[in-house]
Amino acid sequence: MPKVSVITAAYNHARFISESVESAQSQTYRDFEHIVVDDGSTDNTTEVLQPFQNRIRYLHQENQGVHAALNTGMRAATGDYIALLDSDDVWLPNKLERQMRALEEEPDAGLAYCLAQVIDAAGEVKTDREVLGRPVSNPRDAYAELLRDNPVPALTAVFRRDCLHEVGFFNSDFKAMTDWDLWIRIADHWPIVFVPEVLASYREHESNTWHLMVQNGRVERERLMLLKNASKSARRTRHAEKRAIVNSVFRELALKTAYGHWYRHRYAEAIRYALFALRLRPALVKDALLAIRPRFIPRLVVGERVK
Repeated sequence: MPKVSVITAAYNHARFISESVESAQSQTYRDFEHIVVDDGSTDNTTEVLQPFQNRIRYLHQENQGVHAALNTGMRAATGDYIALLDSDDVWLPNKLERQMRALEEEPDAGLAYCLAQVIDAAGEVKTDREVLGRPVSNPRDAYAELLRDNPVPALTAVFRRDCLHEVGFFNSDFKAMTDWDLWIRIADHWPIVFVPEVLASYREHESNTWHLMVQNGRVERERLMLLKNASKSARRTRHAEKRAIVNSVFRELALKTAYGHWYRHRYAEAIRYALFALRLRPALVKDALLAIRPRFIPRLVVGERVK
């Protein structure tokens, strides 16, 4: 069986997928299988993949979304490790070699990741953009840090397939935060490894859905959903401590974001967001009152009344 299963979810990326698949097939590390899951593409993806038919496992399903397609690929995987490569992104030739070496040096790690540069639709590096990814301060206990920020570009992730038996697959409730949610669950159980090299290229083009999800507020809502999910799924060891951390981050994020909308006179957005946060965490009302209490409610200080 192969050591690594490379999983690509494809949906209407016929103009990019050949370059993407070729970048996987050109890896200097050779002990891998490549599973491409066509998520009901309506363009000529199937025809573009024909030259690779003897080098990939091609699976087709009705359109269910990219992470459902990745779940399909991971369930079909036979490798000890899973590596993700979107059908519009590209790997540099030594990516798997460098990351597998890092994982061999840290055998108890659950996930390895690296840096990714940003390219445009034509494949040119966007020099005005910072590279994606950053190291965590404590790789052996990155859980709390990952609650606040996602340092792991999905196209760079390589993780042990056994992790999925413990923490589950991608959560279909998410559209924008699915990868981040899984990294948190993995970091709750295992160390993670950072390779400080640019080994992949993330492609920005007009079909990217991220900006649309930012504009329609889905990213903000899913940040709260992610924290709610983390609170439920936290490992029982140190569960109370981790739950307190999650609740603290939830409270801070909800109040800060709602205030940000209100400050910018986006009153309807502020109200919608606040109501969504309250549905997820009703105790937020108490948190908000405690947050504003010092400003409006008299309190006692050492022997005198403050008015």
